Amino acid sequence: MRKWLTLRLLIVGGILGILVPLTSGIGSLGMMAQSSGELVIFSGRREPLLTPVLQLFQQQTGVQLTVKFGSTTALAQEILQLQETGRPVPDVFIANDAGTLEFLQRTRGAFQTYTSPQIATMPERFRSSDGSWIGVSGRSRVIIYNKDLVNPEELPTTAFDLIDSKWRGKIAVSNASDTDGFVPWVSALRLTLGDELTKAFLLKLKENQIVILAEQTDIRKAVGRGEFALGLINNYYVYLQRQEPDPAVRNVGILYHDQRPFQLGTLVNSTGAAIVKGAKNLQNAQRFLDLLVSELAQKLFAELNYEYPLLPGVPIQSDVREELPSGELEGLKQLPVSPADLGKELEATQQLLEEVGWF
Repeated sequence: MRKWLTLRLLIVGGILGILVPLTSGIGSLGMMAQSSGELVIFSGRREPLLTPVLQLFQQQTGVQLTVKFGSTTALAQEILQLQETGRPVPDVFIANDAGTLEFLQRTRGAFQTYTSPQIATMPERFRSSDGSWIGVSGRSRVIIYNKDLVNPEELPTTAFDLIDSKWRGKIAVSNASDTDGFVPWVSALRLTLGDELTKAFLLKLKENQIVILAEQTDIRKAVGRGEFALGLINNYYVYLQRQEPDPAVRNVGILYHDQRPFQLGTLVNSTGAAIVKGAKNLQNAQRFLDLLVSELAQKLFAELNYEYPLLPGVPIQSDVREELPSGELEGLKQLPVSPADLGKELEATQQLLEEVGWF
């Protein structure tokens, strides 16, 4: 684990993010509650995707927030180093992949447990068995395509069609540091198909001149510009691309692959949050986790970020719902794995990706 974290730190150039105190600029949200202490958060989720919920928490509680944004892997490394040296740690860690939280808990015991009636309302597959982390928002793997380059009838139906020579050099994917999307998907393939078939598939993709980019944001933008016909991506990035200011790059479609009989299904994964072991502001950390899985916060994730709400009964955003098979997440054919399963396989998946040279 330490070797992998160090490698990923080199990939991101050692940039660990920036500290953002959220203590001003929210007056338009309404009168803040009286100040009630502090909360320090490390977030592997990008600032625009999390800020509305941070502002909601500050408005409701008056708690002074200090937030550090960066890559999930780099922040995880920093937390482990702080714990090892006995220095102050953040109170809450938000990861772009709940499987990473499971891995950190299983291998390092990095988090402390917390359960509550609110957390108990979340589906079991999106919370840890020991109460050390909770899933926050959902996403699925999809294929984004440029409608100017590909007709819908030409689209592949399964991800395994991407090794066809007709797509040679026309597909973009993310690299081995993408713990948000690509790495969990490979873990899910390994759990379903085994290592040998998964490795053979990845090598075939490379033979088909697949192009590996740094981030999923790079993929959606490149497909939108017409540099690639297809991209492997998380579903909400498609809708973010459709919000770009330039209408010329918005003409992208979404394909939920592997949905036909005898096909595997796609991966549904989640972000996650956990209370760091050694947290100084424990009560506020617990309040924050309860808010993340509340109906109001789940609606924010759905409406503003185009993610799947995990709390039962909270509706999916209308545009997302219209393109989902059967209009509901339950109607999506899914790979039979959970975030906890993915966490158990994280290190082995990184080793496999290194073997095939997925950089």
